[in-house]
Amino acid sequence: MSCGSVLIATAYGGSDRGTTIAYTIFLGVFGIGVGAEYPVMASIAAEQAELALREAHHKVSGLSHHHFTPRFDSAVEFSYTSKSPSSNFKGVGKQDRGLERDLAEAHTDKLFDPTVDYPSEHPQLNRGKAVVLTFMMQGVGTLVQVAMILLLMAALDQTSDRYDDTRLEIVWRTSYGLGALIVILVAAMRLKHTKESTIWLEQRHTEDRAPNRKAAAGRIGVFIRMYWMRLIGTSFAWCFWDVVFYGNKLFQSTFIQVLKPGATIFETMEYTLLNSCIALVGYGCAALVIDKPWMGRFRLQLLGFVLVTAAFMVCGYQYDRLTTDENIEIFQIIYYISTFFGQFGPNCTTFLVAGEAFPTEMRSTGHAISAACGKLGALFASVYFNQLNNADIFKWCGYSGLLGLVCTIFFVPDLTTLDLTEMDVQWKLAQEGHSY
Repeated sequence: MSCGSVLIATAYGGSDRGTTIAYTIFLGVFGIGVGAEYPVMASIAAEQAELALREAHHKVSGLSHHHFTPRFDSAVEFSYTSKSPSSNFKGVGKQDRGLERDLAEAHTDKLFDPTVDYPSEHPQLNRGKAVVLTFMMQGVGTLVQVAMILLLMAALDQTSDRYDDTRLEIVWRTSYGLGALIVILVAAMRLKHTKESTIWLEQRHTEDRAPNRKAAAGRIGVFIRMYWMRLIGTSFAWCFWDVVFYGNKLFQSTFIQVLKPGATIFETMEYTLLNSCIALVGYGCAALVIDKPWMGRFRLQLLGFVLVTAAFMVCGYQYDRLTTDENIEIFQIIYYISTFFGQFGPNCTTFLVAGEAFPTEMRSTGHAISAACGKLGALFASVYFNQLNNADIFKWCGYSGLLGLVCTIFFVPDLTTLDLTEMDVQWKLAQEGHSY
């Protein structure tokens, strides 16, 4: 990713066409790094929260060891219970009674019991918040970049519609160059300070001592058979959301031209800055409620998809009426509402749930598959939406949001109070040869 960011900032091909081709190629190189960064970032944040939960296990007053036993509800769903359910294993394959017995005999300590009144700083009550705040840096980066571009354009006297190509080139190369500097600094800090996942190393150490136990079944095969429903949920929800997200992001300047016909580049970026501020507020609000039992991941994703779908359907089917002079402000409000509830909803939850839905050993793999499906949605939007008019773009965003809503209802579990340690135990026992 560091190499890709530097190459983008210095892209040159001898002509405008050649520079565009070079930029596109280097953007692909950068994308490879970003594709690896997504699952790693989500996994690190989730595992740090799990480690904090372990450390708090013996410190929180009133917390005792609760052994759990599995309860099998249907052919495709089961959950663990102690005093009350703390884990929703929707999307995990049918288990046999042998696994139920062995799980009961494992005497695994339950690190979190939702019936206990923990202090608000308890790690289990902040795991989602930690991941969302990490993901929120995407919104911070977008806001800072737009503000930086506006400052550079103002400094180089590019605020009117009389543009100087050389000065505009300085603007975009400088903004990418500063971004590349940040990426390089982060990479250097990671090389110096970041250690391998403690939880992953613990599991790997156990596997090294007993290599024959995991050789009984193919790891990927076990993963697919156990978590196929969750994988469908995280992958397709992310895919449908990215159709909406990138369909809007890539054509944002077009919508701004509807709000203010003839807007200059500088004016367009001002509107983009406002939209980025609204998005950042959405990220922050999501972090505040993501771990609350009355909201959580599942309800927040449902709420976001419902309201975003409704907003885009209204904009699409009432486009001609809303874009008249007397209704243009209503159109703008609806558009900004969709921005807020996109971040206060599926943009955060699709990233978070994909990082929690799978055991530690396969967490990055599951998250990477989900993120890749998301980028397929982004690719669809960038190619197909070029052939649509503005009204149809809004309609297709609404259709995609509706599909994401359906996918969430049927395939995405509520992982708000999920104990990640329990899932690791289940995964370990399943690899020992139990059927599912």
